[in-house]
Amino acid sequence: ETRIMGRDERDRYQINDEQSTIERANLVFRPTSQLQEDLMKLPKEIRNIFAGGIAGMIAKTFVAPFDRIKILYQISSARFQFSHVPSVAMRIIREEGPTALWKGNTATMIRVFPYSGIQFMVYDRCKTFLLREQESDYNRMKAIDPNTPKPKWGLTPQESLISGMIAGAISVVCTYPLDLTRAQLAVLRRQKDPSANMSFYRVISDNYRSRGLVG
Repeated sequence: ETRIMGRDERDRYQINDEQSTIERANLVFRPTSQLQEDLMKLPKEIRNIFAGGIAGMIAKTFVAPFDRIKILYQISSARFQFSHVPSVAMRIIREEGPTALWKGNTATMIRVFPYSGIQFMVYDRCKTFLLREQESDYNRMKAIDPNTPKPKWGLTPQESLISGMIAGAISVVCTYPLDLTRAQLAVLRRQKDPSANMSFYRVISDNYRSRGLVG
């Protein structure tokens, strides 16, 4: 016999179903919220390094095939023509396989993460310092003259240029050995025997043994 539920009973079942849905949603989103809280507890500089590093890694992975082709043109005497790029890419795929377009990308990731992270962190640090100086100057002037108008907060083009130059210089100096190794790996031909291929550690070790710390 089929029992027909009354309106109150249907409402009670609907409420219970909504509550269970909310509980399931809370279980799904609780780890994410906890992760966000843990990340916000880290120093701002560390968060900037991670944010800049991850963004740089994603961007570089997308453009890695073009970067490989660019380096091949740089070390050869062939004249660059944009229309020849697809044929160069197909030749690399035919001779070395599709993954050869991302050859040296692991080394790029090792370099890009600290490079982009340090650059973003230093730039943000310079920007914060300059903005705090602006605020301090405004507070000093306001203490002298209460009618001092509030300035427009932000960096001038010159301040942005200087901040970017400082951030770029520091990040390049810190990651230059990784960049050199990445470029060397990008121009090495992939061998059929995996054991014959040069690893990132092997290349950077050979550079250190043959040229020393300065090289």
